[in-house]
Amino acid sequence: MRHSSPIKGADRVFAPLETLISRKIKAQNERLFAISLSILRFYFFEIPFSFFAMVGLISLIGIVVNDTIVMIDTMNTHLREGIEVRVAAARGASDRLRPILSTSLTTIVGLIPLAVTNPMWRPLCYAIIFGLLVSTITAILIVPCMYYLVTRVKADAKTI
Repeated sequence: MRHSSPIKGADRVFAPLETLISRKIKAQNERLFAISLSILRFYFFEIPFSFFAMVGLISLIGIVVNDTIVMIDTMNTHLREGIEVRVAAARGASDRLRPILSTSLTTIVGLIPLAVTNPMWRPLCYAIIFGLLVSTITAILIVPCMYYLVTRVKADAKTI
């Protein structure tokens, strides 16, 4: 249950800020998870962390943030249509399942020949490939769960 502020109109002022903060938290958690597992992969497979690996991680961040923003925006659209939070999270995840899987798989398949043929580009390709494997799974499974847990809807209005 949401508590109302003693100051009149404070809920209208702070609601957009709260929405922005919750979106940032959701995107940041997935991004940190994908990056940390990608860096651990370098350690476990004894691959040196080079400049190209850092470029791969930076591009991975962009891909992960884009997937998360698109999914959360779809969930918010369902929520604005009057659907409850649990169903909006499930529908948003199912609506974005195919686009997220197809972009991740085409990127991975496109980078495999470069990773196999040229050792100079291998750290960049490995960072993106293994990071995408982790972030795709988290985007499909963790983001809807976090959305359901973090999102609050006002009882009187259908706003986030």
